[in-house]
Amino acid sequence: MGNGTNPDTMVENAHLPYDQHGYDYNKRAAVYPFLAKHLGLDLSSAMHPDGTLNEEGIVIEKLEALYTTKRENNKSTQINW
Repeated sequence: MGNGTNPDTMVENAHLPYDQHGYDYNKRAAVYPFLAKHLGLDLSSAMHPDGTLNEEGIVIEKLEALYTTKRENNKSTQINW
Protein backbone atom coordinates (compact mmCIF):
# COMPACT_ATOMS: atom_id res chain seq x y z
CA MET A 1 0.00 0.00 0.00
CA GLY A 2 1.22 3.46 -0.79
CA ASN A 3 0.81 4.83 2.73
CA GLY A 4 3.45 2.50 4.18
CA THR A 5 0.91 0.27 5.94
CA ASN A 6 1.52 -3.43 5.62
CA PRO A 7 -1.89 -5.08 5.06
CA ASP A 8 -0.57 -8.36 6.50
CA THR A 9 -0.29 -6.74 9.93
CA MET A 10 -3.81 -5.29 9.76
CA VAL A 11 -5.65 -8.62 9.66
CA GLU A 12 -7.11 -9.86 12.93
CA ASN A 13 -9.46 -12.75 13.61
CA ALA A 14 -11.91 -13.64 16.36
CA HIS A 15 -12.84 -17.29 15.98
CA LEU A 16 -16.33 -17.95 17.36
CA PRO A 17 -17.18 -21.37 15.90
CA TYR A 18 -20.32 -22.00 17.97
CA ASP A 19 -21.87 -18.54 17.72
CA GLN A 20 -24.72 -17.80 15.37
CA HIS A 21 -24.92 -14.83 13.04
CA GLY A 22 -25.73 -11.60 14.86
CA TYR A 23 -24.18 -8.86 16.94
CA ASP A 24 -24.34 -10.41 20.37
CA TYR A 25 -21.90 -9.85 23.24
CA ASN A 26 -19.10 -12.06 21.87
CA LYS A 27 -18.99 -10.19 18.58
CA ARG A 28 -19.15 -6.78 20.25
CA ALA A 29 -16.37 -7.80 22.66
CA ALA A 30 -14.19 -8.62 19.65
CA VAL A 31 -15.02 -5.67 17.42
CA TYR A 32 -14.80 -2.80 19.93
CA PRO A 33 -11.06 -3.24 20.66
CA PHE A 34 -10.40 -3.80 16.94
CA LEU A 35 -12.17 -0.58 15.97
CA ALA A 36 -10.55 1.34 18.82
CA LYS A 37 -7.10 0.17 17.73
CA HIS A 38 -7.54 1.01 14.06
CA LEU A 39 -9.55 4.21 14.54
CA GLY A 40 -7.49 5.56 17.44
CA LEU A 41 -10.39 5.49 19.92
CA ASP A 42 -10.21 5.46 23.72
CA LEU A 43 -12.08 2.49 25.22
CA SER A 44 -11.39 3.32 28.86
CA SER A 45 -14.99 4.34 29.60
CA ALA A 46 -16.42 1.36 27.69
CA MET A 47 -14.46 -1.36 29.49
CA HIS A 48 -14.45 -2.73 33.03
CA PRO A 49 -11.04 -3.03 34.74
CA ASP A 50 -11.08 -6.80 34.01
CA GLY A 51 -11.29 -6.09 30.25
CA THR A 52 -14.95 -6.97 29.76
CA LEU A 53 -17.37 -4.57 28.08
CA ASN A 54 -19.16 -2.04 30.22
CA GLU A 55 -22.60 -1.96 28.62
CA GLU A 56 -24.41 -0.52 31.63
CA GLY A 57 -26.90 2.12 30.54
CA ILE A 58 -27.02 0.81 26.96
CA VAL A 59 -30.56 0.70 25.57
CA ILE A 60 -31.42 -2.13 23.22
CA GLU A 61 -34.01 -0.71 20.85
CA LYS A 62 -36.99 -2.76 19.73
CA LEU A 63 -36.56 -4.02 16.17
CA GLU A 64 -39.38 -1.83 14.86
CA ALA A 65 -37.59 1.30 16.07
CA LEU A 66 -34.62 0.51 13.80
CA TYR A 67 -36.61 0.38 10.57
CA THR A 68 -36.46 3.30 8.15
CA THR A 69 -39.90 2.34 6.86
CA LYS A 70 -43.11 1.50 8.68
CA ARG A 71 -44.98 -1.71 7.86
CA GLU A 72 -48.76 -1.35 7.57
CA ASN A 73 -51.03 -3.90 5.95
CA ASN A 74 -47.96 -5.71 4.64
CA LYS A 75 -46.78 -2.59 2.74
CA SER A 76 -43.77 -0.41 3.49
CA THR A 77 -44.37 3.29 4.12
CA GLN A 78 -41.46 5.69 4.40
CA ILE A 79 -41.19 7.37 7.77
CA ASN A 80 -40.88 11.15 7.51
CA TRP A 81 -38.60 12.41 10.26
